[in-house]
Amino acid sequence: MKSRVSDDRFEKMIKISVIICTHNPRRDYLNRTLESLRNQSLSKAEWELLVIDNQSKVPVKNILSADKGDNIRVVVETNLGLTPARNRGIEESRGDLLIFIDDDNVVDPNYLSRAMAIMEDMPVLGCIGAGVLEPEFEEEPADSVRPYLRMLALRTVKETQWSNIPTDSIIPWGAGLVVRRNVAEKCRDKVKADSLLSILDRKGSALNSGGDNEFTWTACEMGYGKGLFLDLKIVHLIDRKRLQKPYLIKIAEGHAFSWGISRWNHLRETPNIPSETSCFDIVRSIARLRVSEALSGIQKLIDRRHVDAFASEIEAARISGRKRALKLIKEN
Repeated sequence: MKSRVSDDRFEKMIKISVIICTHNPRRDYLNRTLESLRNQSLSKAEWELLVIDNQSKVPVKNILSADKGDNIRVVVETNLGLTPARNRGIEESRGDLLIFIDDDNVVDPNYLSRAMAIMEDMPVLGCIGAGVLEPEFEEEPADSVRPYLRMLALRTVKETQWSNIPTDSIIPWGAGLVVRRNVAEKCRDKVKADSLLSILDRKGSALNSGGDNEFTWTACEMGYGKGLFLDLKIVHLIDRKRLQKPYLIKIAEGHAFSWGISRWNHLRETPNIPSETSCFDIVRSIARLRVSEALSGIQKLIDRRHVDAFASEIEAARISGRKRALKLIKEN
């Protein structure tokens, strides 16, 4: 009976649950993530750390053997995918506030304390995220890929901002996502009940990416707002693999797919598939005396000639992602 009372008191002290979902983590990156969490200004008595091991080849508990004295709890989730891993984290957590940290995030020492203060001061917000997600590259990216690095969850907003409009650009991303428990549980239940929502995120080598946006949609549907805060800062460790063109092309396809599915689920908008303009189309427009249509087609062909090859591959990948989403929508 005494231990139960002690456990109850402990759980009441836990205000924040930090959740790391990981699949075959890079050990040096994960260690830096854990070190940044050890250095948090918020007392360890007020937060817990859950590491959700999602089918890692080397069990994460073996990697963390040296950290067993910390407030870390490792939970194994055998259902592969970021979505079931997040759901397991929600179910296993005890805090009223959940913070999702990626296994390659170096978190600012005041991240937890500031997140808690913001959510206490602004009860109208259901989820918030890092306004500063700056990179630390394993190697310098080529100039040709720099325009697309935002896809790697990198950004710095100009000012703190919030809204309750789910379709605007104020979207907290999964790296550092802070969400109230009631919003997280509502989102979990929605995702479990809808087969389309359950495939929005990464699963093994698949790079679908959009499950974190569901927390934003859910918060707004529940009457909350969401925001990005400049004093929530994370350094995102980017390995060389993610700076390669094939990876960026694959993630562009995954983003477009998830975005298409999400817009259908919430707005009943089907993905827009742009038509390809050919010389035959231009000739046909001229034959029909549609001069403005013909001129527009000629301009599109000229523009296409001036786009570099990698930009064309990225755009083709995005179109492919939209087509994949549209096909799945029609099948369901």
